[in-house]
Amino acid sequence: MQRGVTLIELLLCIAILSIFSSMAVPTIGQSLAKQELENSTRQLVADIRWLQQISINSGVDTTAYVLIFKYTAPYGYYITANTQRIKAVTFPPSVNLSGQFSSISFSLNGAPKNSAQSVALYSPKLKESKYVILAPVTGRVRISSSISTQPEE
Repeated sequence: MQRGVTLIELLLCIAILSIFSSMAVPTIGQSLAKQELENSTRQLVADIRWLQQISINSGVDTTAYVLIFKYTAPYGYYITANTQRIKAVTFPPSVNLSGQFSSISFSLNGAPKNSAQSVALYSPKLKESKYVILAPVTGRVRISSSISTQPEE
């Protein structure tokens, strides 16, 4: 009658578990990078929509509320109200930022005051970009996997 496991059985189980875990680690890293890119993109879209709403609600047609991008590491942006910083966001190290405009502000009707239309968030680990596209007339904000200005079907 055997009461335990032998050292060989224990080492064999550890070897099998280490092989499976070594195959899973790259997949976990890719999933984490993808999630960071998605979360950063959604946070940016939510903050642009919030900025648009507070600009409309302020009732004053000025650039009192502005979102300003930071295109150097660590990448991110901040939101100001009358030159006072009210929110700062820093992207994870796996997310880079590039785009056409340095700041976003809205008029009373919700239309952006600048004519640039997109900001790209890029993950070097995934070699993938997500684009935040801002419609120049209506102020509609959306996320796209391509730079196309046409809405995705």
